[in-house]
Amino acid sequence: MGLDMNLYRVAKPETVSEGDRIGYDMQLGECKGIEFIDADDPCLSDNVRNNSVVCFAQDRRILYEQILTDLFMLIGAKAKSAEKYAAAFHSCRFFTKDNTNYVRFTASDKKAMRFLSRLGANGKSGKLVSFVLENTGKFNIVCSVHDKDSIYIEQQRLCEAELSYDGKYTVNKWSKRCAFTLTDLAYQRGGLNETGWELLPENCTLCDDKELVRRLVDEGGLSREFIEKWEDGTTVFYAWW
Repeated sequence: MGLDMNLYRVAKPETVSEGDRIGYDMQLGECKGIEFIDADDPCLSDNVRNNSVVCFAQDRRILYEQILTDLFMLIGAKAKSAEKYAAAFHSCRFFTKDNTNYVRFTASDKKAMRFLSRLGANGKSGKLVSFVLENTGKFNIVCSVHDKDSIYIEQQRLCEAELSYDGKYTVNKWSKRCAFTLTDLAYQRGGLNETGWELLPENCTLCDDKELVRRLVDEGGLSREFIEKWEDGTTVFYAWW
């Protein structure tokens, strides 16, 4: 198990103001590099809260199970069976290639696999069966059946200017968020002793406890750089493993 630790300076973003509404595509484009955390998150530290702006950010979730359900109905399954087959498939790989985002789903459910095998697809031999489930004019949502236990859901981008898919298989929600930027001040990978591991704050949180960081330096094997570059009121320690 790896351990990465960072010391960051927190600052208010220049391009986001209090009360702004930040769409999902804005987060990927003009607001890329800005961090968004739930404003009501109980783990939100004072140094983050005091150096951020409160705005409303859009979350987007893709309804993969609905896509799979519609695929099974398209190839002949009844509604209840289609839902059951779709629920048996689980995502196992995400990747992007040639303007297309792919998610691979696999299953071990025998009934779902037997139904899917009707299509005669065989990824090993190169025989694929594909279905376009939606065309928004900017994105195609495509299901490709590679073999009896493997389905790829593809988001094919048709317009270079588009950053993300938004269509009948998405759900959008607005949430109150704290927006801020992080600047790297120090980094260390591993190197902590047993005491250091015991002192670490909760995984993947932005911690502003200076005395904890001092103890990690004095007792735990953390580089002295982390305390030497500490700035009261603006820095946070971040560890993930």
